[in-house]
Amino acid sequence: MVAKAARLSTYGSAGRVKFGDTSNLPQDSRQAIQAVNEHEIMTGDGGRFHPKQVLVREQAAAILVRVQKLIPEVLY
Repeated sequence: MVAKAARLSTYGSAGRVKFGDTSNLPQDSRQAIQAVNEHEIMTGDGGRFHPKQVLVREQAAAILVRVQKLIPEVLY
């Protein structure tokens, strides 16, 4: 959802996913995870992404701030 909301390109990203716990996910999910990782929006923890873990408010706030930094100032 984050990659789509931030309009990140996910084309060709799935082959480079470096998280050990994402291999069983669909390709489009792996591509989105790689895209948010490449833009340092979500970075995982110790080689794991924890795709099934519940997001807490602090993490959500950090994600929003990182996504906002990608938006050119001209647009707001």
